[in-house]
Amino acid sequence: MLRAVDSTNNSITFCTGSYRTNPSKDLLEIIEAVKGRIHFVHASNVEWIGNLSFQETSHLARDGS
Repeated sequence: MLRAVDSTNNSITFCTGSYRTNPSKDLLEIIEAVKGRIHFVHASNVEWIGNLSFQETSHLARDGS
């Protein structure tokens, strides 16, 4: 999407919880890949409750995975 419209006005909302729903994703690598194109950050937290199963939880680190 960012390559299709290569403009700094075309950006993403970086939701930490959504990106971490795939445990193989590295948030720092994603940030580096889209550097300059993040206009809003939604800091959320997830708790793994099974294999590929999760729920959103509070923002406290102790409450999430």
